[in-house]
Amino acid sequence: MTASRYRAFISYSHKDHAWADWLHRALESYTVPKHLVGRHTSAGEVPARIAPVFRDREELASATSLARQVNEALEQSANLIVVCSPDAARSRWVNEEILAFKRLGRADRVFCLIVAGEPSVGGVDGRQGEECFAPALRFELDADGQLGDQPTEPIAADVRPGMDGKTNAKLKLVAGMLGLGLDGLKQREQHRRQRRMTAITALAVLVMAVTSVLAFKAVVAQHAAERRQKQAEALVDFMLGDLDDKLREVSRLDILESVADKAMEYFASLPPGDVTDEATAERAKALQKIGSIRFDQGHLQPALESFRAAEALNRALAAELPDNSQVQLQLAQSIAYVGLVGWQQGLLVEADKAFTEAHDILERAVLRDPESIDLLAELANQSTNIGRLFETAGNLDAAAEKYREVLAINQRLSALQPNKPQWRSEIGYANNNLGKLAVTRGKLLEAAKYYQTDLSIKQELSAADPKNNAVRDELATALLFAAKIGNQIGNSDKALADAKAALVLLDELARFDPSQSNYKYMVALGRKSMAVILLDLGRPQEAEDSNKQSLRLFAELLRLEPENLRRRLRQFDGQLLAANLAIELGRRGDATRLASEVRGNLAKVPAADADPKEMARLQALTLIALARAEDSPAAARNYWIQARDSLTPLIEDSLDPELLEPWIRIALALDAKPFPQQSLQRLQEAGYAKPGFVTMLRQAGIDYELRGPETAPGLIAGSD
Repeated sequence: MTASRYRAFISYSHKDHAWADWLHRALESYTVPKHLVGRHTSAGEVPARIAPVFRDREELASATSLARQVNEALEQSANLIVVCSPDAARSRWVNEEILAFKRLGRADRVFCLIVAGEPSVGGVDGRQGEECFAPALRFELDADGQLGDQPTEPIAADVRPGMDGKTNAKLKLVAGMLGLGLDGLKQREQHRRQRRMTAITALAVLVMAVTSVLAFKAVVAQHAAERRQKQAEALVDFMLGDLDDKLREVSRLDILESVADKAMEYFASLPPGDVTDEATAERAKALQKIGSIRFDQGHLQPALESFRAAEALNRALAAELPDNSQVQLQLAQSIAYVGLVGWQQGLLVEADKAFTEAHDILERAVLRDPESIDLLAELANQSTNIGRLFETAGNLDAAAEKYREVLAINQRLSALQPNKPQWRSEIGYANNNLGKLAVTRGKLLEAAKYYQTDLSIKQELSAADPKNNAVRDELATALLFAAKIGNQIGNSDKALADAKAALVLLDELARFDPSQSNYKYMVALGRKSMAVILLDLGRPQEAEDSNKQSLRLFAELLRLEPENLRRRLRQFDGQLLAANLAIELGRRGDATRLASEVRGNLAKVPAADADPKEMARLQALTLIALARAEDSPAAARNYWIQARDSLTPLIEDSLDPELLEPWIRIALALDAKPFPQQSLQRLQEAGYAKPGFVTMLRQAGIDYELRGPETAPGLIAGSD
């Protein structure tokens, strides 16, 4: 290829100038790996840098043709990169620049960066407004240099949520422009990350110092509102953009959180009334980002402070702009985040209030803007949150209605954007929630179908994007649910394989980003699930080894986050499993100590903060463990009776195997007359066939055959 003055020409709508600015910086600051420099490819000799890149184009609204400077730059550019969005697709000048470049005979050197909208939907009725490719991108030129009717599919990188991400998108464009393999560049980028750690850390410290100075100046100096606004906008842009990307690449959320702390001080120093609505929205957005970082770190109280600060700003904006859908969306999200913290802390009344208000705000906004992807997606999120609260309260019909509403919304979103993996993933989650409900309703075989649908979707998405850690996390979660239900319906060997596959993924994720407490939590749950399966398979020593690893992780998590009640209750489950394993291995004293410790800690849980059914279940399991470990028959019988009394208020109409199984165990231990045959029948009809439970019944001389309409553990996947 003849040497060109410019390595690339960036074509964009001025409404996308922020993306053009980022792309220009990203390309010109990129250093090509030394071992590739000088190599000859189909694009010519590989240079050391991707520079210079042309992007400065004046607004041409009053012109009749492309400016001479622009035409000259196009002629002198080796590649054309188009920033693609619905605004760009409607821009006359973006289209003219593409046509001019193609007419130079360089159609194969056109690359795209999708930042918004949807590609190749311009011909679909009702979706023309979503099209992000300009006409000159979608069709070939004819022999006369005019747009023909032969469609073409341009090479595109995609920075929309859930797609390539900024780093991979940049590398994809570089690889295309230089004629290099993408995998090689990505591997090289991985090697660079560690070397950049020291520089990034120093940069973060510098930013903290700068923001501290800005905060001080904001307090002691009488700057004009315009100057304060520009400072805030520059800080927010940097923190939410380049620095956030770099620190997340090297898994340093701890440094990012420190930067966020200094930013909080700065924002607190600026009087809200002195800035514009736009600056206030940016401040709220930054506070929400800070809160999400803290939430991911497991720092719930600091996260709550950030979310409440964002909520206050968003409420003021929403009152001024009641018809602005984006402002209403931001308000709903900040309120919902406050609810999520309450949910984690066991404050269900507060969580319910927050989720319901957020849902109501979104419903009103959707009525005004029924085709808004963002509003529909957030409405689905809040419907899920409300469904979980209904489920916790035992209102299963209302919960099912909410989960079906979520499924319908995400099916609609998937139809609107069929190439976006996020909606397929959300369809999987909706099936998962319906599966959990089916378990509670005593329909395990139905639940297995829902879980299999979720798992199939997550496997499909992971196969399509195997290096995406977020997708791998989702796959691991789906595998754990499949493992649990598989063991409950008697398919324990397959359940063990699923649990092992989940733990391989989760261990890798936890090593990659040790600051993410949720990864550790999922590993802890996975180790406990594997222990349950191993115990049912008659392998108590292996089960104990797995459960010990789980309990060690729970202890680490709760030292950092002692107020997280949900995790505390899961720790109690693991400790009770440890007690039962100690009994199986002949260590009754250890079992008594563990169960007594759980009993004492359960008594400390405030009644207002916990789910009564969950507390009754844990109380019953604790008493069962104490009874099994007791040497004295009289004392053991007393524990069995207390366990029965704990479950009695919940058992009459229950179809939940988590309650019915211990109820049957208690009846067998007390030689109940009459035997609770109805409860046993419910388990049979549910398809409950855990090996340990079936073995216990057979040893008691009880013939146990499944009576549901389907009894085979290998089930057909449910429909999504």
